[in-house]
Parts: sequence; C-alpha cells; structure tokens
Amino acid sequence: MSKIVTIAWREFKQTVVRKVFVLAILGIPVLMVGAMALAFMVIKGHEEPPLVGTIAVVDPSGDTIEAARIEFSPKRISHGQLRRAEQIQSIVEELGAPPAAMPTGGTFRMGMGKGTVEIEIEGVTDTDDATVDALRARVLSGDLVALAIITEAVLEVPDPNAKARDRARFELLVPEGIDNDHTSFIEDRIGEAVV
Repeated sequence: MSKIVTIAWREFKQTVVRKVFVLAILGIPVLMVGAMALAFMVIKGHEEPPLVGTIAVVDPSGDTIEAARIEFSPKRISHGQLRRAEQIQSIVEELGAPPAAMPTGGTFRMGMGKGTVEIEIEGVTDTDDATVDALRARVLSGDLVALAIITEAVLEVPDPNAKARDRARFELLVPEGIDNDHTSFIEDRIGEAVV
C-alpha cells in the first residue's frame, strides 16, 4: 500500500506543482471575472444614439400619416415603453426571478436603454415616381431618418385565408448605418399606424 501512496504522491507533485497547472487553476477564473467586469463597464457606460429627425410617410389616402403622427407622439412612445416593461416584468416573474431584478418605469427606456426619441412625420399623398425618387434621395443623403411607402393594397383588409407571406407590406427605406434597434422601432410603429 505504501508503494501506491508513494506513486500517487509523486504523480500529484508532477502534475499539481507545475506552473502551467497552477496558472490554469488560478488564471482562468481571474480572467473570466476580469472579462465580465470589463463587459459590465462597457455596457454600463454605453449610451444608445438618439433617434431624432423626420420620417416621410407616403400614403395616397392620408390615413396612415395621421396614425403615424399619433404612434410617434411622445405620449404614445412612453406608453409603449411602459407596456413593454410590464411584458418583460411578467416574463421575468414567470421564470421565477425576483421582482428586484427588473428595472422600474423610470429606469426602463425604449428597447434596452435607448436614447431620446423625437420623430416628426412628413406626410406625402403624392405617389408619382419623381416625388418618391426625391424622397429616396433625401433618405440616402441623411436628410430623412426613414421613408415609409404605404400602397393602397397595404390598407385593404387582408383575406383571412391568405398566407402571411402573400399579404401586401409597406416599404421602409432607412439610411445606411442606422442602428438595427432604431430600424425595428420605426418598422413596428409604422406597422401599428397601418393597423
């Protein structure tokens, strides 16, 4: 039995006393904690860019233009943020997380920490090609935050038997480099206006 203990002790010393083993045992957790701390500081210090500017809505009927003005009003945006926070809160509670884990109304902003949202809607009822092309050029130059083109087919009541991919959709054009969350936010709000 003493030979087994001697051999085991020798193997233990050969493995554990090596610098590589000690560095692996101590270094990996230290690196993980350091990486998490660095990620937390980066996330904490990051502020989303504001979404400020004008969105042109091309709609021959004019109905969606007024609905878009309502959807992008500060009151409606605040209401949407609060509703989203409540949805997330209910999901967190279903998962069993403590209520303190969720931000409250004052700390929760659009999406996950969005900056200021100030959108003005420019309504256009003229749908000729020259007008739409001029608006597209304004989006590409950065003069407009987005361009939403609503066709008459989009505003018709869809056939309940039609597949989702076959239903008419509005066209949304945004400048290159716009934040993906901003694009989704604009698309959701225009979609609500169409509905």
